[in-house]
Amino acid sequence: MIAAMDGADGFKVRLARAAGLVRNLRALRRRVGAAGVAELVASRALPRALSYTRMLLVETAVDRGGLHPELGPRRLRAPDAGVVELHAALAASGEPEVPAFTERDLADRFAAGYELWLFHVDGRVAHALWWGAPHVRFGRLTVPVEHGDRVTEAAVTVPGLRRKGLHRQALEHVHAVAHEEGVSRILSAVNGFQRGLLATAGSDADVTVHAHLQLLTITGRTWVRITPETDAGQRLFERAGLPAERWMRSPADRNFDGAARSRRAGRYLDRRMAAAKRHEHLELLRRWLPDLRSATVLKTDLWEEGVAGDELLFELARRSRHAYGIDVAQPVVESAKGADRRNGNTSLLRSDLRSLPLDDASVDAVVSTSTIDHLPPPERAAALGELRRVLRPGGVLVITGDNSGNVGDGLLRLTARLGLLPFPLDDSVSLAGLQRLAGDAGFECLDSAYIVHGPRVLTTASVRLVRLLGGGDGAVDRLLAGYARLGRRAPRRMGAFVAVRAVAP
Repeated sequence: MIAAMDGADGFKVRLARAAGLVRNLRALRRRVGAAGVAELVASRALPRALSYTRMLLVETAVDRGGLHPELGPRRLRAPDAGVVELHAALAASGEPEVPAFTERDLADRFAAGYELWLFHVDGRVAHALWWGAPHVRFGRLTVPVEHGDRVTEAAVTVPGLRRKGLHRQALEHVHAVAHEEGVSRILSAVNGFQRGLLATAGSDADVTVHAHLQLLTITGRTWVRITPETDAGQRLFERAGLPAERWMRSPADRNFDGAARSRRAGRYLDRRMAAAKRHEHLELLRRWLPDLRSATVLKTDLWEEGVAGDELLFELARRSRHAYGIDVAQPVVESAKGADRRNGNTSLLRSDLRSLPLDDASVDAVVSTSTIDHLPPPERAAALGELRRVLRPGGVLVITGDNSGNVGDGLLRLTARLGLLPFPLDDSVSLAGLQRLAGDAGFECLDSAYIVHGPRVLTTASVRLVRLLGGGDGAVDRLLAGYARLGRRAPRRMGAFVAVRAVAP
């Protein structure tokens, strides 16, 4: 009998929550329309498998506003009892649109530099919003903002106290504090339907939309599309190296660190493909860098040494006085250190290509293998400028990049956008484009070549098919030799990489 009563009470609770959800959705529909409700549902539908969210980057004007001491505002830089109270109230509401205030979420946000404002009614937490931090977050995407800007996000009012103007009063208070602290502007990332709520709250006149962002998540992988609406929005995403007006895999999902840790490259590059690629690069370097015995060499990108099995740096170190290797991902650097058995004249460092930890004119030769194509095109000139800075006068640069003229380049770009490669990849470069980049950086181009023939994605797929059908190393070698013969007839269309040798005058 007791169990039956408990079951009946549980059913009543679930029924009450369902009724509350329906009331909330009806109220939301009155404020933002059916499209806003549909957008809310789409952003919450099957979150582990499929979700779609439209977000806006909005600016609200910073003015003197008005302080609201009656709300007992508190500005937290670490959790306290009020946060626990807020989390309990939100968890008990059963409503669909409340931000998470879990322990992990709190730790991540406080560690990132956010502060949490809490506002009270009758001595209890009634409203909260995150404030501060030098970046704005769109889902899993983090974009740095300009100096002097601040960010608000994840504002929430405790159920039962909504539609009483608490959000507006809280923003007025935060704006007043921001004005006193000399903040230039306040930015927020809001869902599309929340823009409708801003409008119906009467504050839309103070809101400027700088960009739209669409996020599509399928089975844990996220694609984004950015549409700037103002020059300020355009600058914000350009500085972050994010292209506009096209779908791309979220940079939060595309990184070298995760690829190095998972060792996906073992499935990406067959051992015979790695051997053939290494052999062709070494032959090129023997022709273009004949004598390195007294030279100091820099190699950018340690992916080959640390992950893919087609190393070049250690061979260069054996021929030179000292060799430096740099990579932007620490796991790749550590993996390369583990593969270096010489422990002698190599120095492996974590570094960005655009800011090298080397003195001016400190190296005699630079080997940059397919590194430039991991950078957005606007940032490549700065990278070439850094290589020019560290190279001594008369020093030699050997640089390669993905060949945009390859017949399989479109398929390679599509594969990269779908997140099927174990590393991030940006636009390819033509041979003329690579020569132009080098020339603009102050280099004098001497030689050029197309190397490693074959469409990369098709070559990888055909080698895997040969392996699947039981073919050994000999069968794979014959397949690669066939691609090489085709490449000799049509190098521009079959070369996977373009290569340039240049000197620093």
